[in-house]
Amino acid sequence: MVKTHWVRNAAILGTAVTLSLVPYSAAEDVSAASISQETEMAGLSLTLNDYYTTNYTGVSNEKDTVKTVAASAKTSENTTAVQNTSAKKKTAAKKETVSKKWQTTGISIANDYVNIRKKPSTENSKVIGRLYRGSSAKILKEKKNGWVQVKSGNVRGYIKKEYLAVGKSAEKLSGKYGKKYIKVKKGVVTLNVREKTSTKSTILVQIPEDERFRVEKECGKNWIKISLDDSHGYVAREFVDVNVSFKKAVSMKEIRAKRRRKAAAARAERERAAARAAARASRKSSSNTSTKSSSARKKSSNAGSSVSYSKGSGTGAQIVSYAKKFLGNKYVYGGTSLTNGTDCSGFTMSVYAAFGYSIPRTSREQSRYGKSVSLSSVKPGDLIFYKNGSSVGHVALYMGGGNVIHASNRVDGIKISNMYYRTPYCARRII
Repeated sequence: MVKTHWVRNAAILGTAVTLSLVPYSAAEDVSAASISQETEMAGLSLTLNDYYTTNYTGVSNEKDTVKTVAASAKTSENTTAVQNTSAKKKTAAKKETVSKKWQTTGISIANDYVNIRKKPSTENSKVIGRLYRGSSAKILKEKKNGWVQVKSGNVRGYIKKEYLAVGKSAEKLSGKYGKKYIKVKKGVVTLNVREKTSTKSTILVQIPEDERFRVEKECGKNWIKISLDDSHGYVAREFVDVNVSFKKAVSMKEIRAKRRRKAAAARAERERAAARAAARASRKSSSNTSTKSSSARKKSSNAGSSVSYSKGSGTGAQIVSYAKKFLGNKYVYGGTSLTNGTDCSGFTMSVYAAFGYSIPRTSREQSRYGKSVSLSSVKPGDLIFYKNGSSVGHVALYMGGGNVIHASNRVDGIKISNMYYRTPYCARRII
């Protein structure tokens, strides 16, 4: 029998509580069933929020009863007819079995998007939103003229039913358009994310309750592969809840606001570039009339001495305000463009470059730049670093209020997270 024991490590002064599984046996791994049986951990039984599980049958058994007038008078042909009718009804009942969720939920099958209107008509009916392909909507009411009233996101209005997959058709599409994510179960204060599907493998990082992480793959019965910013890791299935989310409708107000944000971000990027060019020209001009001096560039240790780097201007609040202009823009591995795509370190480097600061390209190099500060004393504009295993693998910009903004992954792009959405490693101050 594979034996397991649990170890709780509690730390004081803001550090995370760790709940870890330590196996010891010749066996390579531990099954979820044996874990639950051996440890008898209350509240941590193997459960999975499966939204496909609640089914109904549209035809009742009572309706399948065939009334006969006189059984003795029935011919073999009539008996065959009754049997065929019963078989057909059972087949129909089987076909109509569909998850309860999809009785009142549809998925858009429009080529790009379908307009959501204020009234069930294309004439004199204002467009109030868009339901893009693959987005889901709650069906509130069905009209006789082929329109349905729907609610999706912040939008409530009417669309043509022909642009919605409903019932069994919607259920089949749910696997294509639905995005699975995990949340750590209540009671599991901190969960280990491992390098491989084994409790003997390296712990990459620890994640807390409440934060969502995208599911990349379900690995058998015991493990789930999750997206970890621009990397990935594995968590034990029994300690997480799995849910599915769909994109929602977007109101016209939200669409216009997004366009304004993109235009403002592009304009801000151009203005900062022009300001940097002017500053460089000014410095070059003044350097021709002054004595040049140089000093050796020193690297700082993780313990925290300062290093020399290209000085710029701007406060932490100004840097954060500028970074927020690019919220929602896409993640591109190896990219450095705030508008067209960037990765985590490209994001922080480009944001600081806009204010004249020159910092290294990679998160590992950035973690040795500037001045070391404790995680309890961070200020807006500081850089927060996270490890992937034994080395730094991700960086975020501290905003204040316990939140960070960062280029997370290909699905979420540039987003805001709680600073402790995973265990921080260190913080550095550039300004």
